[in-house]
Amino acid sequence: MAAMTSAADSPRAQLSLHGYPSITIGGRRVALQLKHGLALLAYLSDQARPVGREVLAALLWPEAAPGLARARLRRLAHEVNGVLGAGLIDASPDALWLAANVDSDLRRTGAAMAASDLNALLDPRAADVLAGFTLGSEAFDDWADARRREQRAALMRALELGIERALDESEADVAEQASEALL
Repeated sequence: MAAMTSAADSPRAQLSLHGYPSITIGGRRVALQLKHGLALLAYLSDQARPVGREVLAALLWPEAAPGLARARLRRLAHEVNGVLGAGLIDASPDALWLAANVDSDLRRTGAAMAASDLNALLDPRAADVLAGFTLGSEAFDDWADARRREQRAALMRALELGIERALDESEADVAEQASEALL
């Protein structure tokens, strides 16, 4: 099975996952009323690689029989792409992943943490992964809670390293802002 759509056929898309999930496509905010669709996009964005259909089905519908959950996932992926009018989700027979035209604030924050980019890390929402969003699936909600804790811990470590670097480079103002954010 080929990918659902090609990234060349779709405009750039931005997932905002700091706070309640939202989507901007081609510079225009687009509403997606499918909570399972938002959860699927958030999980795929965080994984940044193809994810097995069985894993996704069990995460989103843990109470459903495996065949039913896979059928729901297949319909959901098609519905998300159809509702948004853009191919955000690509697929193979065994896995789903985000199309190349999709970026997220979560990925940018991860890159900023890796680079100790204090300016990017000073965003007060950087630790609020999926804040206020629940799916009602214990498996997904547990994953989201764990992901929030991981993000906060990683953000604290990155801020500490960034403060040390700013002090070494005599950037006292930046170090002070980062110290306040850390507190």
